[in-house]
Amino acid sequence: MEHKAGHRAKHTAQSETRYDYYQEMVKILEKLKREEDLKIAPKLLDRILDGQKNGHLTAEQVFELSERIDKWTMRLQLKFASQEYQMTKLLRALESDQRKREGKK
Repeated sequence: MEHKAGHRAKHTAQSETRYDYYQEMVKILEKLKREEDLKIAPKLLDRILDGQKNGHLTAEQVFELSERIDKWTMRLQLKFASQEYQMTKLLRALESDQRKREGKK
């Protein structure tokens, strides 16, 4: 009887460790702020779904992690779609273009 309880405890500890691993990856993603970082979200989501398929994550854990990824993605997309961001991007491009032209003269 002890063997089964020990096995269950070991399995639970491994599952928590695996969940912690995926949770840490999401935390790292949430710290990213560049436009090109948006490409990472679908890859991480695929990895999380693979983790579920391999028995490393429960459906509830996948839902929680994917919800966090969605919120992060939406927040960044709103930032990059904002008029302020687009104007700043345009001004930088104009300044860069002007510097290039002044350098060629």
